[in-house]
Amino acid sequence: MTDAQMSPLILKRSPMGLNQEGYDVLEDSVVVGRIFLMPIGLKGRPWMWVIRDRKGRTPAHGYEATREQAMAAFAKSCRRTCPLSGKPDIEPTCRMTESDPKET
Repeated sequence: MTDAQMSPLILKRSPMGLNQEGYDVLEDSVVVGRIFLMPIGLKGRPWMWVIRDRKGRTPAHGYEATREQAMAAFAKSCRRTCPLSGKPDIEPTCRMTESDPKET
């Protein structure tokens, strides 16, 4: 699958409780994970990303220093391999864009 054929990952602000730095990650209008700031997270890496359990894939998560690094790590992990064959399911280039708050 080429970069032009893959569905983009969309970052949509979705605060939870007191944490206003929370974002849902959507693919084809379906929430596939979250990226959020964890003030008590790992030292120097307060941004956590989580990929939800999806058909044929196991959940994944990680911690990064910035939101942008968390976005890149999420996209790389989300697009890494096909669920069963282990072969790349897309070209290694992945993009994630932020949704316009006016559209949500």
